[in-house]
Order: sequence, then structure tokens, then C-alpha cells
Amino acid sequence: MLFNGLWCFNVAPELEKDNCEIIGTQGKISFSFFEHKPILLTHNGKTETIVIDPLQHVQQPMIEKIVDYFLDKKPNPCSGETGLKVMELIDSFTTD
Repeated sequence: MLFNGLWCFNVAPELEKDNCEIIGTQGKISFSFFEHKPILLTHNGKTETIVIDPLQHVQQPMIEKIVDYFLDKKPNPCSGETGLKVMELIDSFTTD
């Protein structure tokens, strides 16, 4: 499997692109990571649009934990060791 990913969170708005496309032998699926857009499923030359309602407040619990940490109210919800493991995982996708 070939994987190619590029993340840049400080590009000019007119250069922003938020799209993941997975291509297989029978079709492809395209979706967004950060924007609420329909999922596009293409199979046998036909594209189906799948709309999923966004989850309300899905990120709020983690944001609250992070804010509490920076306000010295609670411990860090993600240790440096855990952060390192996540970065190693992300890096593993882009190396041979």
C-alpha cells in the first residue's frame, strides 16, 4: 500500500485543501478530516454521496481537559510519552 500525506496548518486560506482519497481496485472513497463535507464513494464509475450529521461537541471533553491542565486545575491528559508514540505512528506512515 502506498501512502502519501502532507499536513500544513499555516497555509494561506486560498491554498487550503482538506481531502483524503483512498483508491482501490474497484473504486475510491474521498472525505474531509476537518471540514463537514459529504463522503464520496465511487464504484464502477458511479459516485454515491454519503452525508453524515456532524457530532456535536465531539472534541469538547478533550479540550476541557487541556484547558484545565493549562489552568493548573488537573493533570496533563496526554503525557509526553504518549505524544511521542503518536508522532512515531504518524511518521511511520511516511517512511519506508
